[in-house]
Parts: sequence; structure tokens; C-alpha cells
Amino acid sequence: KMQALRCNEKGNMQEHFDKLRTLREQLALMGQAPTDKSFTVIIIGSLPTSYDPQISAITALAKISSATLTSDALIEAIQDDYDRRAAKTKK
Repeated sequence: KMQALRCNEKGNMQEHFDKLRTLREQLALMGQAPTDKSFTVIIIGSLPTSYDPQISAITALAKISSATLTSDALIEAIQDDYDRRAAKTKK
């Protein structure tokens, strides 16, 4: 179910991330929580295609800096971008 969840182009990113986190917590209670790496991949796959450039930049930066891209860091970066987009459309 979690892997099938998608956020559409006009969807609320915060609500989308909340749903994903809730599903992850439910799986954890059943002893089947995905690893952070798997959860990061699930998040990337659930995002609208308009976020592809940001995903490419974020993953490239992680590789260049030899850092592990965590799900929390990814969510924070995408949420920041979503907030910027929302602020621009309100102007």
C-alpha cells in the first residue's frame, strides 16, 4: 500500500508525507518497517514528476559529499521546495 501511494502535482506535500510516515509507523508496529534507505526510495517514487530535478540535485549532492541521504533529510528538502512553490503561487 505504501509503495502505491502517490502525491499528484497539486497535492499537499505535508499531508502526503504524513500519510507515508503513518504507514511506516503502522508497519513498524507489525515488525515490518522498511529500512530508512527503502523508505527514501519509496518517497522518491511517490513524488510528482515536477520534483525530478530537485531529486536529481539532492541525490547528486549526497553522492558527491559521500553522505547517506536519509528519509528525514529528503522530506525536509522536498518540503522546503514545496513551501517555496506554494509561496510563489500565492503572490
